[in-house]
Amino acid sequence: MTVELNALKPAWTLADPSGQGLWFNSTDVSGNGGVFVTGTFKFDTTADFTLFVLDRQGHELLRDVWAGSDMGVFWTAVSRDGRYGGGGGWLHASSAHGYVGQMKLWDLQTKQPVIQQQTGSRVNHIAMTPAGERVAASCGQVYSGPGQLVYLWARQPDGTFKSLQGFLENGLSALWGSFSEDGQWLVVAFIGPTHLILFQVTPTGLVEAKRWSIPQGQALATETDEDPDPRQYLAEHLRFAPEKASYSGPYVKSVSMAPDGSRFAAAASGKNGVFLFDRATFLETGESLWQKAPLGVTTTSMVTLARDGTFLVAAGNGTGSQPGLAYRVDDSEGGPTLTWCHSVSAFGANPCNRLLDDAGDYVAFGTGQPQGSALSPGQFFVLKAVSGVVINQMNTPVMNWPFQLSGDGSCAFGGSDCCTAFAFEAQGNWA
Repeated sequence: MTVELNALKPAWTLADPSGQGLWFNSTDVSGNGGVFVTGTFKFDTTADFTLFVLDRQGHELLRDVWAGSDMGVFWTAVSRDGRYGGGGGWLHASSAHGYVGQMKLWDLQTKQPVIQQQTGSRVNHIAMTPAGERVAASCGQVYSGPGQLVYLWARQPDGTFKSLQGFLENGLSALWGSFSEDGQWLVVAFIGPTHLILFQVTPTGLVEAKRWSIPQGQALATETDEDPDPRQYLAEHLRFAPEKASYSGPYVKSVSMAPDGSRFAAAASGKNGVFLFDRATFLETGESLWQKAPLGVTTTSMVTLARDGTFLVAAGNGTGSQPGLAYRVDDSEGGPTLTWCHSVSAFGANPCNRLLDDAGDYVAFGTGQPQGSALSPGQFFVLKAVSGVVINQMNTPVMNWPFQLSGDGSCAFGGSDCCTAFAFEAQGNWA
């Protein structure tokens, strides 16, 4: 069908109930689109932030208020089967209360919390296996008190979640994690001298298998050369850190692992583009299969590897009048092939849990960025994965964050700094 651009029509919306102008900073959707999760967040703000879980029609399944917390729910996630949903972020971030993050996960059948963990800093990302057998929270640098960079839990036969051995190393901040579907492998992205670590997940916890940093010969630019990071990953991690001067190089912003764990991809800051890894080769040599840095890309914020591992899609910033862009790289016999690279927005593309649906048919992301003390307009985009052609879009008055497709591509959920979350059905919008 032919759809007029800027014609995405939400099926329903969710407004910030606080009256304090809080943002919907993260969204996620279960595999079949039956469960939606989001939460409210705002930099340098103390408020009653809220984690929401809703059904496909927008009916509230669960509301968890983080009363009097600082900055609130930074990231949300739901298991592929829709059984578990939760969020993480800051609990307190001030000299008066200390710097303490929080991770909470709920059993959505019993409506009971199964993980309630204070963390040593902000929870930046949450990864889960399809049925929630393993859960990992990636956190920033530990500023005060006890904490880890990667927390790990395993579901027990009785339905409880056991905390396993995680990971802590001074001078690093963990940004993103991705599991193999059997939960035996976890790859994590870092800011710091180490940019990526592959862990084996054992019954007792994480065992480091191999670590990697962007080779000097491949580091085409540092993070200071790229466009401003709208999620303030770097600024947020360094705002309390005396070691700020040590973070002067590129870093990995997101990672994505194939379901069978045989391959994984990384999106890098600066002009470094994307890297593809074969697990067996990486364990033997410590090197990636290849790197692809499309001309004009100033940073890559997000990458998703197709489920069969044959191609990846990425989103980030570029140059010119339309810096918000996405691109696709196929793994061909002779190496990486840039299939398409399209600039579609006047504002940079922002991260989300996944850019692709399971079938690899659609690419979806949101755009927008701070402009000094103000916020840019934003957009939600759906593209054809095969060609990069924009199928449809929706414009919003201020910047948007994740725009998350369900695994089956039948619906999507987007969050915005206009204090509203938007749910969409594919029919009439992109299908």
